[in-house]
Amino acid sequence: MNGLKRRWKVISITGMVITMALMISCGKKEERPVPRELLKTEYDSVVYQMGSLIRTENEGVEVWYYLRNNEAIMIHTLEGTRPYREEKGYIWIVDQERKEGIMDLQGQIVWPCEYDRIQYHPEENLFELYVRTDHGMKVSICSTEGTLIYQFLKGSGNDVKIVSEHSFLIKEDFEYYLIDRDGKRILPDTYPYGYTYEGSGYVVLGDMSYVGKPGYKHIYRDDGTLAIGEKFEFVELTGQKEYPFLARIQETAPFYLLSDEGESVLKEYALQTIFQEEVLFPLSETLFYYRKDNEQSILDKSGTLLHQSFWSSKEDGTHPVGRLDFRQDGYGLLYGDDRWFVIDSEGNEILQHVTENAESMIYQGGSIILEYGSDLFHIYNLETEKLLYEGEIQEEFSVMKDYFVIGGEEGYLLYDKNGKPVTGFPGTLKNVHIMEDKILLIVEEEEKQGVYYWQDKDIFYDR
Repeated sequence: MNGLKRRWKVISITGMVITMALMISCGKKEERPVPRELLKTEYDSVVYQMGSLIRTENEGVEVWYYLRNNEAIMIHTLEGTRPYREEKGYIWIVDQERKEGIMDLQGQIVWPCEYDRIQYHPEENLFELYVRTDHGMKVSICSTEGTLIYQFLKGSGNDVKIVSEHSFLIKEDFEYYLIDRDGKRILPDTYPYGYTYEGSGYVVLGDMSYVGKPGYKHIYRDDGTLAIGEKFEFVELTGQKEYPFLARIQETAPFYLLSDEGESVLKEYALQTIFQEEVLFPLSETLFYYRKDNEQSILDKSGTLLHQSFWSSKEDGTHPVGRLDFRQDGYGLLYGDDRWFVIDSEGNEILQHVTENAESMIYQGGSIILEYGSDLFHIYNLETEKLLYEGEIQEEFSVMKDYFVIGGEEGYLLYDKNGKPVTGFPGTLKNVHIMEDKILLIVEEEEKQGVYYWQDKDIFYDR
């Protein structure tokens, strides 16, 4: 459930939003978007489901809606079925036997309720359909138009991996080959070894490697052409666009991080092993994470050291988990030298006056970070490094990218990344859900619930 997914108990909210004073001025009142009504406040209960589904209930009668273009459209399902999730215009339904099916937004059945599991790959326009049989799990790979591409009984010797929308790595009786969307072979040969990072557009095919007997592989694109001319004894696909390969030419050679054209980067940081003792991984097109002998570093493409700390654990032996994903986020959070660090997208440390003494920190992406201890919690804006909120630990609080929520059973208060409250809806706020282009607000007034939505272009589009 997106939204109030993370909750932490606190003693009493005595703090106030620090930046609230910024809203009071003698000049012209700032114009801001206001929440708009999506479903009237007339239901006994409203529950947000996966994707864009909303379930309402009145006197025990359920009615389902999906959200499109800021409208709530009623869903009509077959008798004996009910929806439970939505993704990219498809609605998953389930019958009384717990069999899954899929319908489109017009109510037409795409796949009947005959499957034990249905997995959707929107980037590749594919479905994986699973049916349990007496002989094992039967898997069908089909296009969104319903065309069967490949079908097999899943087992240790049989499998299929999606290389891209156009190609698939088939494992059949422990042998590997590549087929296209029509089920035809892209490469004529069958190989003892095959490997892909699903959706990467690359596949590795060749011989198995054994101790003392190396096997060599080629890296192919999804159309069967060679991505790099030479063979490698070992290849790992990183899933990253700019630096997709970690490879070595022979057993005695180090592992190099390679670009999509086969050029090695950060040669002086080549790995002698690919186990936990050594790590080299791209964080973005220009930043890299490197760790050896528990010393961790952030480097730029030239090898300049931007950050270095000891990969340490707490007294209880646990290693706090941060977040380093500069492809999605403008900031990163990591733990080292027995303290927290916040790093910006250029590798600079920020918010040091907070992090050097922080007990615990949570970063969910976006521009807001949470610091909390046994007595107090603090919420900061990473863009300005300003304190937005200070509270004593008692009620529930949550950070969600560019928003934070304070409250409890009596209702919640939602604030944006500048510490400004979202107001303009009736009653009290009972729940919050972040979507790609809007925020859903489930509100309650006189024991009836409804749904409002809020859009702030400064938050959603000006990242």
